[in-house]
Amino acid sequence: MEKASINTKAQTKVRGKTRAKRFEDGLPEILSPTVDIIFKILFGDERNRDILADFLSAVLGFRVTKGAITLVDPHLARDNIDDKLGILDIKLRLKSGKYVNIEMQVGNLKSIFKRVEYYIDNMIVRQMKGGDDYDKILPVVAIIVFKDTVLPETKRFHCEFGTLEKTEHFELHGLKAVHTLELPKLPAGGSGKLEDWLTFIKSEKREDYMAVVQKSKPMRRALEVLEEASADQRVRDEYVYRVMAIADEKARRAYYRDKAKEDIKMAKEEIKKDKEELKKDKEEIKTAKEELKKDKEEIKAEGKVEGLAEGLTQGIAEEKLKNANAMIAEGIPPETIAKITGLSEDKIRKL
Repeated sequence: MEKASINTKAQTKVRGKTRAKRFEDGLPEILSPTVDIIFKILFGDERNRDILADFLSAVLGFRVTKGAITLVDPHLARDNIDDKLGILDIKLRLKSGKYVNIEMQVGNLKSIFKRVEYYIDNMIVRQMKGGDDYDKILPVVAIIVFKDTVLPETKRFHCEFGTLEKTEHFELHGLKAVHTLELPKLPAGGSGKLEDWLTFIKSEKREDYMAVVQKSKPMRRALEVLEEASADQRVRDEYVYRVMAIADEKARRAYYRDKAKEDIKMAKEEIKKDKEELKKDKEEIKTAKEELKKDKEEIKAEGKVEGLAEGLTQGIAEEKLKNANAMIAEGIPPETIAKITGLSEDKIRKL
């Protein structure tokens, strides 16, 4: 079944006659532009360059006309419905000499800005051909509309990043710019063309759309395009598959995120257990050292007692010999000296 020109068929089939049609599929009456397939039908179709021009004027801050826009890829970039999460961005070139890449992003992806940087660099490199001068490189602007908050560092819903010098804030070359548009940060009741467009994109009910489209003819046209696309069964089928694919991808990321958290928790518990065992080992080593110290002190004490006993015995023996010598000098018989000192008669006779 051919999918490549689904956006074209969505608008030619029932232009101006779609509001009365009803579907029993549980989907919104008007399909949300926050789903990228609808976003691309709205802004990426050749016949909707007036809508795209008004949106670009609001984002870039200067007037863009539909005649100044050349869509690089005006068709829906999916040949097969099973290509679930192919990136449906909008590439265009402005007559003023800029390439622009627009993307509707659902989900807070940590790597989104690295991917955007890679895309910008790729679009710059692909401009160059053998022998071309670097001066021919045209600037590339990326515009990303986020359904979720991705920049907690700021409360501003619209940020522009470039290549500025950090201290004096002058441009290095002006070849790269990234505009981030965060729908959750859009202030309630905000006024301005960009606020109106983002309010339109994040609307969920017909009354929400009607409240904002009165301000602008391009937005009234945009609502007509949404109504026409929303009345096409093939578009609604694509919408269902796309929403399911996004939900599946979110579930997959949530699974791996939860698994990583569980792995971290288990690792922390293992570390805690190891620390407790290490503490126990240290306490056992400390106890062993204390016991060893006590044993050494006891051995040392025993050595001192033995030394004292040995010294005392030696002192008594020396005293007996001294007394024996004194009695010999007095002429006392050896038998008597032996009885008095306890020394043997032979030892006394040898003195």
